[in-house]
Amino acid sequence: MKKHEPTSVVQVLAVPVLIGFVATLILMAICSVVIWLGKMSSTQISTLSLICIGMGSFFTSLIAARLAGQKRLMWGFIAGLCLFGCIALLSLAWLGQTVDFLRVSINFAVSIVTAVLGSLLGASMKRKRYKK
Repeated sequence: MKKHEPTSVVQVLAVPVLIGFVATLILMAICSVVIWLGKMSSTQISTLSLICIGMGSFFTSLIAARLAGQKRLMWGFIAGLCLFGCIALLSLAWLGQTVDFLRVSINFAVSIVTAVLGSLLGASMKRKRYKK
């Protein structure tokens, strides 16, 4: 009989989403500095933002799937979507800016794909067993 460690929703969702959110913002800050220094063209901003969102969603779902005791794929996928929701709410905070629904849908699609990939990888990784 398998013994599952009890995990709370806060541990499975909040911690990975917070880590992924901070990592995504750090990646976006690094990309903005690279563009500011002139190492890349400003026309590549949308591509770089997709990469940052994709990497953040991937690692968020990977961490959540690793922390979940049961239903690892589901928890990883939900964590990736929660990260997208947090980033979408943050972007809507800029009042007065128009919302490009095509751009939002592309970001959403990238978040879904990378969340599924991160969930699959996180769920398939072996967990360490600690002996008492």
